[in-house]
Amino acid sequence: MKKYISSDSASPLAAVELAPGPDTNLSFFYARGETDKPAVRKALAHLGQTVIAESHVRGQPVFITRGAKDRQALVDALAQINPLTEEAEPPPKVDPWMVRGLLGMAGQLLVAVSSVRGNKGFDQGAAFFAGSNIAANLMNMAYGPGKSKDVHRLNQIKNQVNEGLLSEGPLDELPAVDDTRSALRHDEPPRGLMQKANDFVHRFAPQISIGLRIFGAAKLTGNAGKYTREAGLQVKDPLTFSAGSAILLGKFMALGAKTEDPYNPKPNTALDDLREKLFKWGAYTEGAGYAMLAYNGFAQRQITMNGKTYPDFLRGTAGLIFVSAYVAQSLAKLGIKQVDMDEVVAHTADALAQMPPDKIPQLTADTAAMLTEHFQDRTLHYGDIYTRLSADLQRYHAIAIDALPSSSFSAFRPFGPEKEARGPHTVRLQREEMAPLTLKTF
Repeated sequence: MKKYISSDSASPLAAVELAPGPDTNLSFFYARGETDKPAVRKALAHLGQTVIAESHVRGQPVFITRGAKDRQALVDALAQINPLTEEAEPPPKVDPWMVRGLLGMAGQLLVAVSSVRGNKGFDQGAAFFAGSNIAANLMNMAYGPGKSKDVHRLNQIKNQVNEGLLSEGPLDELPAVDDTRSALRHDEPPRGLMQKANDFVHRFAPQISIGLRIFGAAKLTGNAGKYTREAGLQVKDPLTFSAGSAILLGKFMALGAKTEDPYNPKPNTALDDLREKLFKWGAYTEGAGYAMLAYNGFAQRQITMNGKTYPDFLRGTAGLIFVSAYVAQSLAKLGIKQVDMDEVVAHTADALAQMPPDKIPQLTADTAAMLTEHFQDRTLHYGDIYTRLSADLQRYHAIAIDALPSSSFSAFRPFGPEKEARGPHTVRLQREEMAPLTLKTF
């Protein structure tokens, strides 16, 4: 879906979204405000666009149209009466997990070199620590946060769709919230062992990487202090032992953490609130441990290079890098919950298919607006959602929206009273008698 923004702030047209492909010549024209709708309608007629339905997206009027022109021809025609600028892609977001992994890789390479340069010989604990953490860093960079299905949010969306359509059709004909409608669209082959393993890693990548790091931290701590029944705890490197203990504590805190689930209808307990904070607190605790490790390298440990002895600046620098890595981890999410958009589209299309045919175009427009507003935390165009609903209705229900009769624009309110402030839908037809379009100002 391409979105074009009007370069003329005085134009009644604010933006247009154009669907690609010769078989999906749907377009979505945004009027700047309610009073600009008649001018936009006249422009649409001039461009050969037929209005299928009309709705509002985040308070802005939008016309859903279809015409004979393909996307490029429509862009060229629009450019003659209104300058347009293609919407820029949003800049990529910095992934804290990638930053954390890259910093960790740099630090662990220094630790690995330090393990063979120490003036007391090969440091097996440091070498094992570096190796296990390098594996964990690679996993963090490849998989990022854990990813799981957001079942509670999906059910809430399905409920909103059904409730929005209740005034137009009987409840017993709408698909149940706990039905999996997308499974009826295709027969997926059974997932193989490697696919299941990959799914498991996608879901639990942070926990697996933490487990790898625990082995390394335990080896580092164990080499600095050993416990025997006869002698008790013998600590030969107190600072490294303290640093390793803090690092281990932080990792076990992170293992006890849980991903936030804001759409869960069950209220959080005090334990839930605590567990949602443990991942960040664990990162702070580990950062403190690595600060001690950095001090140990600069102030107490020594390495031999070219026959000369120096403070262990390799491990000291690595410790400082690790502190930065855990600052990045404190900004990362332990896990993210993802809504199954295929299921959202399938459920919504199956519900719309039960509505009176003359109301389906408008109900599709308003339901797509509701979904767009719901997913404000994602980069979703209104046109993308509408086009997917339209395609699903045509493919699985043989309903071509643009071929259906439409008696009038409905008074559908998918979000309830908050949409009433936009004014009654009848205004859409009554305001056609306003001043005609002047192409010079459009």
